[in-house]
Amino acid sequence: MSTFQEGTLLKKLIDLNETQQSIQTLSLWVIHHRKHSKEIVQIWIRELQKAKVQRKLIFLYLANDIVQNSKKKAPELNKDFRDVMQTAYKHTMRSKPDDKTKNAMNRLLDIWKERGVFEERFIIQLKRVMNPDKSDSAEPTVAPKKTVETEAPVTKKSRLERFEDLKEEFTSNDTIEPPTCEELVKSLKNLENSASGDEVVRNEIAALPSEISDSDYLNKIKDKREARKLKKQVEDAVKLISDYNGRLEDEIAERKKTSLLIKSFISKQKEQLTEATKKLDEQEKRLSHVDVVRKELKEHIENLPDISRLPSDDSPLPSAGDLFNAKKELGLE
Repeated sequence: MSTFQEGTLLKKLIDLNETQQSIQTLSLWVIHHRKHSKEIVQIWIRELQKAKVQRKLIFLYLANDIVQNSKKKAPELNKDFRDVMQTAYKHTMRSKPDDKTKNAMNRLLDIWKERGVFEERFIIQLKRVMNPDKSDSAEPTVAPKKTVETEAPVTKKSRLERFEDLKEEFTSNDTIEPPTCEELVKSLKNLENSASGDEVVRNEIAALPSEISDSDYLNKIKDKREARKLKKQVEDAVKLISDYNGRLEDEIAERKKTSLLIKSFISKQKEQLTEATKKLDEQEKRLSHVDVVRKELKEHIENLPDISRLPSDDSPLPSAGDLFNAKKELGLE
């Protein structure tokens, strides 16, 4: 498992592009290194300020993916990005971005408000940075209307892109840092209470009256009381379905990230399996060599004379006198 290094993050920020795959891969890497949250955020804001105006939005997209997915799992990242987000927005606006970039920045604020990423008061402050000529009171009423008009097609496109990107991930050679067993288990457990398994909410949606989705029913309304009743039903249904759709989108993102973790984990296990197999082969060769030596040693021992069968000589050693007489007999004196 590699450690966090500033140079690694800088290189990843340089290579970052506006594709969802690139943004989510780096987002996952940042969340993995959440212990270095403050350092990561300081590098992010510094590099955003140095980036060309057309790349600043990519940095904001990266922050968006991080803060949406770190709210529960890594709240320190969410807090640290919040601390510099106003600076990031002010700097980007001073760079005179085009209308497309401004619209995207406003759309991020709407998403953060709807999903509760940041508190509403903070969102209003950021909107004031975007629209300094508009009063605070206008924000809460104007912003939701823009969201209704513009967010729906973007969400549909986002889901399609997310599905296409998910297919690409399984054929892509890009990898992320392999998780530990504990991290992978935790990610899988997070899916246990996913939105798609919430039978209660699904039953509530299925039980909604058909009138709320039937435009022809409007012609049958006879008085304001009946109209107000239908309006209340529609508003309740919109909130219920919107909240559930938001949870489903979060689940899709979570499942995608988990699939990336699993892919990376399996890849790492295959590498370790190859390495372990190689070591096993080496040890089996060594064992085979030792076994040959053992057999040769056994044969050599069997060919040695048996000491137990040699004649034993229990006679006493010769005395000094015996040695003297032996010398005389040999004519050595």
